[in-house]
Amino acid sequence: ARRLLGDGVKIGEEIRSRVKEQTELTCSVGVAPNKFLAKLASVVAKPRASREGVKPGYGVFEVLAGSELEFLHPLAVESLWGVGPVTLEKLSALSIKTVGDLAKFDRKILINVLGGSLGQHL
Repeated sequence: ARRLLGDGVKIGEEIRSRVKEQTELTCSVGVAPNKFLAKLASVVAKPRASREGVKPGYGVFEVLAGSELEFLHPLAVESLWGVGPVTLEKLSALSIKTVGDLAKFDRKILINVLGGSLGQHL
């Protein structure tokens, strides 16, 4: 695909351009070594609403191979699949706010607090 279409960012920009042209809608694109990271990257690429108005997003955001932890660790833990309001409350009680906090936390305690399946997953 790279030889024919270019790198991931170029492909993402082309997709955004075609979507805009054909539907008059905007979209965000995440480019990453796997689907999980690409989904999170697409969220980073979106515009953000704030009290000052809408802040433009990147449109296309790329997570380079080798920089996965640098990208993930500062993210809010609720950006992970499986972390809803109840789990977030339990993690907050353990002072786990970011993915990096979660990565450093004792796995056995997580399993004890969250249950085997979710504790293992996170």
